[in-house]
Amino acid sequence: MQLLKAGRYDLDEVSMGRIYQHIISSDKTKSWGIVTAHRGELTSAENKRRNKELENELRNLGLGFAEIDGMWRECKDKEIDYSDCPDDKKVPTQEKSFFVPNISKKDIHKLGNKYEQDSVIYGGDDTDSNAHLIFKNGSEDNIGKFTANKISQGYSKMKGDRVFTFLGKGDSGEKYKKPEPAADTTSQKMVSNPTQLKSLLPKGIANKMVKNPDTGRMIKVKSALKYDKNSPVYKSTMAMIKNTKK
Repeated sequence: MQLLKAGRYDLDEVSMGRIYQHIISSDKTKSWGIVTAHRGELTSAENKRRNKELENELRNLGLGFAEIDGMWRECKDKEIDYSDCPDDKKVPTQEKSFFVPNISKKDIHKLGNKYEQDSVIYGGDDTDSNAHLIFKNGSEDNIGKFTANKISQGYSKMKGDRVFTFLGKGDSGEKYKKPEPAADTTSQKMVSNPTQLKSLLPKGIANKMVKNPDTGRMIKVKSALKYDKNSPVYKSTMAMIKNTKK
């Protein structure tokens, strides 16, 4: 199996199966970890800058990494160790995190403390492939085995709404439900209020021509949008409009 090279990989290039192999079955991956520099109370710009610094530190260690979305309840009081943090000080946080093959326990703990993290996740041969939370004070909590398509108090999400978490023996977790896509209220208005069509469309597009896949004929955009929203011509026209808006 090809290992992650030093430097960032796009999410498209890292499959759930590949992360599973690093955690469970690769002879070349002796350890792994998940770490971030993100803090919920900081601005988006500050968190982006901190994560960029963390990327550079990982590269300087000669380590490869993949970016994932981490979901976690963060302790608002940075002075309290997470294991002692009361529930009323824990807040839901979404953060950009890094999955890092072959990082040592010492290095990931050091990075976690540098960036004021409640904890980092570490696993490897020395944890029997279980994931351990390592807290600021160095104490550890075994949170279990890699489990795909389930969520718990903390979990990770990849592109395409693919999720994974770590579950202990007897913990079944919760099945992940993909969020419903937002209703396209703009297109609904276009069909139900044809008199307002031109004001809702990008400038100059209403009279452009689009091909009707069913007939092969060219028709105007404003006419295509009066078709049923499940029709091929309606779908292709909406795709064209979205591309125009970018």
